[in-house]
Amino acid sequence: MGIFDHPKAFSSPPTVPQGKNATTTTATPTTTAAPTTTAAPTTTETSTTTEKQGVCGRSFPLESEEAKGQEPAVASIVGGEDAQRGEFPFVASLKKSGKRSRHFCGGSLVDANHVLTAAHCVSSYTPRQLLVEVKEHNLNRREAPPSLSFRVSKIRVHEDFDPSDLSNDVAVLTLNRSVEFDRFVQPICFPVSKDDSVAAASVAGWGRMREGENSLWCRFAGGGLASVLQKVTVPIVDNERCSKLLKGYFRIKDGQFCAGILKGGKDSCQGDSGGPMFVREGGAYRLIGLVSAGIGCARPNLPGVYTRVRHYLPWITDAISE
Repeated sequence: MGIFDHPKAFSSPPTVPQGKNATTTTATPTTTAAPTTTAAPTTTETSTTTEKQGVCGRSFPLESEEAKGQEPAVASIVGGEDAQRGEFPFVASLKKSGKRSRHFCGGSLVDANHVLTAAHCVSSYTPRQLLVEVKEHNLNRREAPPSLSFRVSKIRVHEDFDPSDLSNDVAVLTLNRSVEFDRFVQPICFPVSKDDSVAAASVAGWGRMREGENSLWCRFAGGGLASVLQKVTVPIVDNERCSKLLKGYFRIKDGQFCAGILKGGKDSCQGDSGGPMFVREGGAYRLIGLVSAGIGCARPNLPGVYTRVRHYLPWITDAISE
């Protein structure tokens, strides 16, 4: 495996298998166009009717005065800050089912029935072993309205996912029932413009604030999570430059891209795997990447590696339409 720091996942999932995931299908990905979504022009609407429509890319964050009573949290996503509740209503938390279930990866709600995440997060699990939590904000405190848990009825991992280099690191989870949208849970839009036209993008998750003792090897390493959802914005690093920076560790492929501050200090980390990298375009949040891997966390000249969502839109469309 070398010294490449593989997944930015958390907790203690089973060892990632070297073969195909048993829960994947064998259908060949189609070239069907990406799912049609309508973006809302603003994020200031607060009517209950509008919130329940589930138009992608909107958010209805709590006003700052409403959030003042919240308890301070240990920071996560290295160099990040607390997100307001409802600010990113498309972010989902993946947990292993059971009495001691806890967050280990992130995901993005893309419609009422599907969550997009990283293949390395779920390739070792069966659907009955997973829970997806939405409306989540503070992992350690019950909030009103409370978060909602959904069981998973199907996992589709990309058929060509390779755990040795994390190529094709994408998976779709089908929920056992439909999500009812409100101000705290909304789907995210798919990308429109090319990733290389974006200068910077944001990441949200509950990952660590610093790399763990074993994180040079694997981002399944243990350690504490942030209690409150974190956010950070980092610049996109073009693939040619990133390949040079990561030479000897990793070779960047077409379905991947890099992001990070080259002086270090801000990055996703363990526990953020599968979570969204997104931009705001035309008044809507659009999903451009999935947290995949990196060498340590927030190290100088070692940007993080992300799955390029636009590259996989035909496959995602096929997975969702099954």
